[in-house]
Amino acid sequence: MRDKFLKIMQKSTIAKIAGVAALTLALAMPLATFAKIGNGVVSGKVTSVSGTTIDLNAKSGSYVIDASAAKMVKRFGGKMSVSDIQTGDVLRVQGQISGTNVTAKNIIDLSLQVRNGVFLGTVKSISGNDFVLQSRGRGQQTVNTNGDTKFYKNGKIASSSDLVVGEEVRVTGIWDRTNKNITATKVDIIIKTSTVYGKVTSVSGTTIDLNAKSGSYVIDASAAKMVKRFGGKMSVSDIQTGDVLRVQGQISGTNVTAKNIIDLSLQVRNGVFLGTVKSISGNDFVLQSRGRGQQTVNTNGDTKFYKNGKIASSSDLVVGEEVRVTGIWDRTNKNITATKVDIIIRMVTVRINGTFQSASGATLTVLGNNKVTYTVDASKARIIYKGGHKGNVGVLQANDKVQIYGKRQDITGTTDIVASLIRDLSQIHKKSSPAINTNTSTSTGATAR
Repeated sequence: MRDKFLKIMQKSTIAKIAGVAALTLALAMPLATFAKIGNGVVSGKVTSVSGTTIDLNAKSGSYVIDASAAKMVKRFGGKMSVSDIQTGDVLRVQGQISGTNVTAKNIIDLSLQVRNGVFLGTVKSISGNDFVLQSRGRGQQTVNTNGDTKFYKNGKIASSSDLVVGEEVRVTGIWDRTNKNITATKVDIIIKTSTVYGKVTSVSGTTIDLNAKSGSYVIDASAAKMVKRFGGKMSVSDIQTGDVLRVQGQISGTNVTAKNIIDLSLQVRNGVFLGTVKSISGNDFVLQSRGRGQQTVNTNGDTKFYKNGKIASSSDLVVGEEVRVTGIWDRTNKNITATKVDIIIRMVTVRINGTFQSASGATLTVLGNNKVTYTVDASKARIIYKGGHKGNVGVLQANDKVQIYGKRQDITGTTDIVASLIRDLSQIHKKSSPAINTNTSTSTGATAR
């Protein structure tokens, strides 16, 4: 019995020694050895990709991943393939580990942060059906579209051909944050009604090129309502290069379909202007105004003309004449659309010494001593000759020295005189024709009987 007991104790002791030795050996092995045996998970950074083989650098060492049968997803669940994996991506690989080889069952690419999202921004560039989005808060993103992508423009069905650089869009789709691209499921083109201010660089027909702080715009003014700064009506033909416009309409990229245009440079308002007629062109004329310089006065069928309070017409205008113009003033272009033109006849008293030339009825031609030829209306004049004797036009003879008292219009250079008194300084007392014959043309004057 004693020998049997000793044998049992001996076997037990040997077993314990063997167990301790095995445990000691196991503790002496690196922990990585366990990670490389059987099913497990490794995480690391991709150093290379070749076909379905991935080289991975993990904390526990380097691994070769066989991804041929693996299910692969991006960080937020988006589907992917080995071709999506790039050098530098961080992977979490679950599979059968044998030394440094891993037969992957599941791979998650933690660097491909893909998720559904909605992005607002403007179209920066277009390439085929794809485009670059300048997004708000996420910088530039490449938007990829395909046959399943839906396009809308202000709620109506559209297509990729409706995209315009600079246009505002709302993109819905799968976002790949790492590669900065969006696989779009829907693109909403937002045509906003907004206002732009800028300076006109050119005008062609109803198209206006405008340079604003936010960029250059092409304005379609074909259906726009247009007014000048103070409310005067206008058309595209009134707009000039350099004018400052405020344009309100639908903005699509750099194109604006204008609804309302105000030309802030065409400062138009009602006004009254005094001055003199500098030149005449048809029914229009240039006014040398007091205090506002030269203004072009445009008249039309609605313009009323008056001459010293009596109805007149544009044909009554005379260069140098004083006028009062009432109308719509365009300060920038220095013109007045006249509603009323008052011709102001101011008369000044004159005395002319000269030589009688001829008479046509009661109209006389006199060459002044200053070598200026005057036209004299003698219809209401007293005519006297030497000795204070009364006469009429008939007493005047060619080359008689005469003295004329009367009035002329207060216009520099005017030679028309309305005579009140005519003295014939050459004639002595003689009989003359009993009356003025206004239908008789006399070139030498009547001869005394």
